[in-house]
Amino acid sequence: MSRLSVSVEALPDLIIDPHSLWISCHGYESRSTHHLEVLPVGKGGRISCGFDFPSEDHDSDVGRRISTARQQLREAGFETPVTDDAGFEELVGGRLASALGVNGYHVVADISSMSRARIASLLLACSNVASNGVCTLDIVYFPSSYQTHKHDYEPLESFGPCHGQIAGWPDDPRLPLALLVGLGTEPRRADGVLEMVEPAILAVFVPLGDEDNYVTEIRRENRRVLEVGGEPVMYSLRDPRGCYLTLLNAATRLAERSRLVIVPLGPKIFCAASIAAALAIGPEVGVWKASAGRRVQPIDVHAHGAPILMRVVFGPPGHK
Repeated sequence: MSRLSVSVEALPDLIIDPHSLWISCHGYESRSTHHLEVLPVGKGGRISCGFDFPSEDHDSDVGRRISTARQQLREAGFETPVTDDAGFEELVGGRLASALGVNGYHVVADISSMSRARIASLLLACSNVASNGVCTLDIVYFPSSYQTHKHDYEPLESFGPCHGQIAGWPDDPRLPLALLVGLGTEPRRADGVLEMVEPAILAVFVPLGDEDNYVTEIRRENRRVLEVGGEPVMYSLRDPRGCYLTLLNAATRLAERSRLVIVPLGPKIFCAASIAAALAIGPEVGVWKASAGRRVQPIDVHAHGAPILMRVVFGPPGHK
């Protein structure tokens, strides 16, 4: 059972007060700086963390994209430290510790170009300070355009928990293993997950976005999983609260009768919702990532449409 109160709602608009802490990550994707063009940033702490690979090499197209993004962020008043995932977690935790305001903590985070490990570290950092005061996390997510999202097949290099605190620790290890997987357009990625987990129970979530081509591609790239998974649950990217509640209900039922692992492929807003649901239920639910690691293709993903805004509020048990 969770020792935390977690609530999720959709936001019609993003309102930033002077004490808000803004966190993002930047790299070779154009959408990693898109918030500078369309959203208010505020005057509080502003941090955009880079990655320790690829490097800022001015002789390559990827390196130049990273350099341009870093320069744009610095001109907008952002700190731009380059760090690995462990360093990101330490930095976010340290900044949050000193960001307690009159109404608790307020964090705004663009997760569009964050890795799933960093999304997990972000939500866990917010949940960890909730014993000192309510922590409100406003999540920003820019969906990728269909024309720029495409990846060729990438071999699965790593598969494991997004974070050690959400590895999944079921009360009864004899229960059957259940897999709840969110599908994306990553070619054959879900097939690899299914082969590694070999679940007794399979639940499948499929996103509905702004462009119909996505659903066609998701069904094509995940034929095998959809054949064995039964009728999938369709969720709307533009309804993050509805997605969260549907996911929470499904995960709660599965966790009562199985050892549940959630693998959130596809849109990163689904990853954030999965982690929030796991934290709401308790440590028995795991959230794992399936990654190509350093073999990932450095594609210049562009944002499509208005950002999706989701508010997650962490508080002590019983908080409303």
